[in-house]
Amino acid sequence: MLTKHLSKLDPRRSATRSPQPVSTDEPAGSVPAVEVVAPEPVAVPEPPVDRKASHADRKLAQKVAALTDQVAQLEGRLDLASGCLAVDRAVSRARPARGGLPRFDDLALPIPDELAARLDKEGVKESKLDADELAFRQDGFLIKEGFIPEDLTARYWADRLAMDEQDPKFSVWGGSYMGIPSMRDVCLYPELVQLVEKLIGMPLALFLSLSGLRSSRRQWHQDFYLKPGYENVNYLAVWIALGDVHPDSGPYEFVPGSHRLPTMRHELVHEWLQPDERVAVGAAPRIAERFVTAACNEMIAERGLEVRQFVPKRGDVLVWHHSLLHQGSDPVNPQLIRPGVIAHFNSVSTLMANNKGIARHPGGGSYVVRTDQAAVVAGRKAAEGLVAASKVQQAAASAG
Repeated sequence: MLTKHLSKLDPRRSATRSPQPVSTDEPAGSVPAVEVVAPEPVAVPEPPVDRKASHADRKLAQKVAALTDQVAQLEGRLDLASGCLAVDRAVSRARPARGGLPRFDDLALPIPDELAARLDKEGVKESKLDADELAFRQDGFLIKEGFIPEDLTARYWADRLAMDEQDPKFSVWGGSYMGIPSMRDVCLYPELVQLVEKLIGMPLALFLSLSGLRSSRRQWHQDFYLKPGYENVNYLAVWIALGDVHPDSGPYEFVPGSHRLPTMRHELVHEWLQPDERVAVGAAPRIAERFVTAACNEMIAERGLEVRQFVPKRGDVLVWHHSLLHQGSDPVNPQLIRPGVIAHFNSVSTLMANNKGIARHPGGGSYVVRTDQAAVVAGRKAAEGLVAASKVQQAAASAG
């Protein structure tokens, strides 16, 4: 061991060097050099082998190897599926529209129970739910009166009135919350975030806010079909009253319990659109109104479903399910302002899977970081011609 340490101090010294005899020719008075001989190594007994632990380690290593192989296989299948889906979408987008007008059942399918949101699953024990969860499960909406503090609604409403009524970021883009902290204070009010996350059962993020001063006049629809596949399974939206809403201003209308109907699907709705209409940014839902509205009206009349209006006071909120039928009604008096903001939420996991950046609001809650205002507004303007052409086509079909 000493040789080893000396070797570190003097690299020329070798631990395996053989001992040399002491020279008798050293000059008088000199100290003879002494060669240090390494002691014989001492055998250290190895610790006893824990055969049970070794066996467990081998089994664990085998499981890890098997799981790694399964992950690699699944990733390969996912890549293949993604490629096939891209081809399928390309084919479907190029396919001519189906003829005639669809009925509601032509546009909708039930959501499989294994993919449904927490409160929509068949096996939910309703006796275990609180009043909010039970109402949302059974009715598809939840109204909470005086829920948002007046100081928050008053602050944002003052900011909104100071801005251009026609600014497209409030009615077209939907990302206006990015530059208006007082709007985020309302939409991400901590108790509201707690409520919507309780209903869905997972973290949510604000990704769209609409705050036009008049009724949107957006006709009957379910929100689920606005995204492909099952992106909107864990989605909901909230209508927040910033002041008292007049009944003649075109209040939000909805059909209680309609979330239990089959759900309109993006892919089925697009079958009835022409190829150029399917890819028009921001225009497809508006164009689809030419047959979606008729199908919904027909179904509501045939089934004798109740239509209800939400005429709130300042601070009231209505939370609605992704498949609740709703619309912005036509105002009796178009000059009346409808003071409100609509906040749309989806699960953080879904948004991140779609490469959305998530930020935290200082007051609490999460929101999607949006930088696409110019692209969305330009796309909507470019699509206005298609919407106008669709209305002409609809009028011609009705006259025929």
